[in-house]
Amino acid sequence: MKILIVDDDEIAHILIKNYLDENFFEFYDAYDGSEAVDMAFKNKYDLILMDQRMPTMDGLTAAKSIKSMSPDIPVISISAFDEDFDKDKLFDFFIRKPYSKELLRTVILKKLNK
Repeated sequence: MKILIVDDDEIAHILIKNYLDENFFEFYDAYDGSEAVDMAFKNKYDLILMDQRMPTMDGLTAAKSIKSMSPDIPVISISAFDEDFDKDKLFDFFIRKPYSKELLRTVILKKLNK
């Protein structure tokens, strides 16, 4: 399973990878929304974990772009800010930072199994 992690904070990438089984998932890293959109246009991912507040392009704008080309890919917002979560129904789920390992794993497995 290929997971694209989109967050401008390197520690967030490390935390997610430590919380999930690297034998089961392949991780790919993007550090802003425009990089994530570019990567999503060029590659197929099973799931995207997206921060909302990032430089260059925010998560909401990136999710809108990604969903326009791949509407079935689950995009999970992982953010300390939830004010835009329900806007346009772009995110499939919202996880508020800080979060537990169990919550992250449960949500991801649920979204991947559909």
